[in-house]
Amino acid sequence: MTPHVGTSDAWKVRLRTLIQWWLSPDLVDLAVMLLDCGDLDDLRSPIAVNAGFFSVLYDLHQRDPAGAARIIGAYLRRNQARAAASDESDPFTSGHLPRSEVSAAEIITAVAENASEAFLRNVLPFVVQIAEINAQAGNPGLLRASARWGIRFGGKPSGIDDALFTGTEQALRSHARISPDTALALVRPLGMSDIEELRFLACRTFAAASLGDEALNWLLADDRNLELGWVGARRAASRDLIAAATQHCGDELLEALNTRLLSFYPPRELTVTNRHLRGRVQYDLLSAIEPSRHSPEVARRLGELQRKFAEAPPAVPQPIRVSGVGSPVPEAASHKMSDEDWLRAIARHNTDQTSWVGDTAAGGADELAHLLAQRAREDPERYVQLALRFDAATPPTYLVQLIEAVASKISTAQLSQLCQHAYDLAGNSVCKAICFAVAQAQEAIDEALATLLTESATDLDPDREYARIPTDRDGFYFGGSLLDAGLNSTRGLAARAIAGVLFRGPEHADRFLGTLASLAVDPILAVRAQTAEALRALMNHHPELALDLAEALLTDVDTNLLGAHTVTALLISGLVRRPDKFALHLQRALDSSDAVAEEAGQAWAIGYMRRELPPPLPGQVTALTAAGRRGSAHVLARYPIDELPTLQELFADPDPSVQAAAATALRALPNLTPEDAEPLLRAFIDSPAGTEHFEIAISALAQSTHVLPEATIMACEHSISLAGIALGDITTRHPMTADNLISVLLRLYRQSDAAIRSRCLDVFDQLSESRAYDLDQKLDHAR
Repeated sequence: MTPHVGTSDAWKVRLRTLIQWWLSPDLVDLAVMLLDCGDLDDLRSPIAVNAGFFSVLYDLHQRDPAGAARIIGAYLRRNQARAAASDESDPFTSGHLPRSEVSAAEIITAVAENASEAFLRNVLPFVVQIAEINAQAGNPGLLRASARWGIRFGGKPSGIDDALFTGTEQALRSHARISPDTALALVRPLGMSDIEELRFLACRTFAAASLGDEALNWLLADDRNLELGWVGARRAASRDLIAAATQHCGDELLEALNTRLLSFYPPRELTVTNRHLRGRVQYDLLSAIEPSRHSPEVARRLGELQRKFAEAPPAVPQPIRVSGVGSPVPEAASHKMSDEDWLRAIARHNTDQTSWVGDTAAGGADELAHLLAQRAREDPERYVQLALRFDAATPPTYLVQLIEAVASKISTAQLSQLCQHAYDLAGNSVCKAICFAVAQAQEAIDEALATLLTESATDLDPDREYARIPTDRDGFYFGGSLLDAGLNSTRGLAARAIAGVLFRGPEHADRFLGTLASLAVDPILAVRAQTAEALRALMNHHPELALDLAEALLTDVDTNLLGAHTVTALLISGLVRRPDKFALHLQRALDSSDAVAEEAGQAWAIGYMRRELPPPLPGQVTALTAAGRRGSAHVLARYPIDELPTLQELFADPDPSVQAAAATALRALPNLTPEDAEPLLRAFIDSPAGTEHFEIAISALAQSTHVLPEATIMACEHSISLAGIALGDITTRHPMTADNLISVLLRLYRQSDAAIRSRCLDVFDQLSESRAYDLDQKLDHAR
């Protein structure tokens, strides 16, 4: 195969397929050559959708770990070169190397263990270079740590980058036991580096080589070597080295180590605030010395330190663990607590402070309030009465969580009494909970709850446009969503609760008129976005006033507000009732950003179907922007029979996203009679949308319970001509299409005449040639 490398694109495909499917020890040289020249860029295993490059090595790493190490090295070098060509120095940062992949960590560490020499030869240079690239400037006198491996945990690595570093450590230690001279020759330069993780690798290798004198000479040459380890076990690597070296080192070196450690206090331990920690590092390191070689001075000092740190023995590396912060009261005990017990527990746990017992964290007020809410859901009547005994010293979190827990489980009278008591105790701190409770209430609210809603609607929260404040992750708070920001604010939540009350009935409509007039012109867009829904509800009771307030909400406002779906719904209501006025607002939205124009396109489509599009609104969908057409297509696709002529235009739209939106009309096929389905299906097949999204039609036909339309055979022939061999490739989406296609063809064959049956058989032949998944089994079952 080697002479064909680089000769043509056809041979490139053949060689990639060879490596994908049949990589063996005999093909390692060829694979390395192909990697080096770039012919295997972005190669991935074909056996599963989520498989990547390392899955290609799964069989090889067991049969020939040294060969797998060579391929891993070539893969790393190639992607490092690709990153450099893109003006990036770290291929993980550039995206040329993935951070995680199925089986990758398992394969890397297995190869490192079973072929340590080959792994080090091929991977160690890459690890050193990436550590140097990522090394950050540190404080004077301290080692530099990198953003890549500066933070290390014990346990099995989960990602590719961590596996490469862990595998390198593992290979160095394994090789140090087999050939210590060779291993030490590799790490001596690392031991002189100013990069912390490279010294860590040297430390781990010295410990495994069991050469006491050289190891201790290196350790004592620089105090920074005394604090090498992992997160949570900061000096564990240095401890391991001391433990191993002091079994074999000479007496003079042992005395030098004793002398140094007995006087070793890091600067941070010498501060006044850290007096309680003084001797901590000394304790960790002295306790690692071989016990049989303790000098009297070391034994005496260790005795002092053991008494001081009796409850905190030297730490060992631990894997990453995730655990929740529990309640300070065990859940089992909460089932048996009396009201007096609860009141005492609440008085005791009145802060959010977290306490630790060993590795177990117990929270404070928030966690106990969460447990209280759990019990309240089980017995709401009892816990409402308990809440009425809370006083001004009760942290608001207990009131908030209890109100939210029982809101939909108690009567309006009880809810009103509970909310009023909470408001009297905690004021605005419980307004959000009150608004939430009103929205969840199962019955009409009373006058007291309505008053609390109007009070909440005047709260100072929010005081800024949070959905427009950038975060440190290249986005905005609440994902930039005005609606989400509104729901997480007191005034916005009050507007939403008022909407729910008004949709349920007219009882409090007059009381809320002044409140809604203020909210409609609120300076925060997020609040207006929620108020739009309340104004739509108000149209059921005071339509003209609601329309006036809607105009006020929309006039001279930032067009971002027009992209909220609540505002779109308000625009539609206004367009129906006052078309001339609201057409101007809709046109502003259509002329705005893509996100806003897409929402506005949905409102335009409603007006189009109602034939209510006064100037300046365009009368044809083709006059809209691509975003507007996309929004319109989403709506018109729900009415594929009535709006078929317009949908045909959208099927052929020059913008692919519009075609995709229009193609969703085919999902209606299962509910259509053959007479209605036939023209829709033919129009789709003959369009660009039918070429790009043929699988939607096949999926819908497979779900149909009606007699299939005549155009079904055309759709099947069209689909297989487009998908081809992809129907048998499980790394694509098309095997599912093949499954649906087989189902449709079998039904069509049973219900059709000889001519259609013949065409069905031709398609089955093509499916067989494409190796369509599960074809033989389905045909056997059909027979």
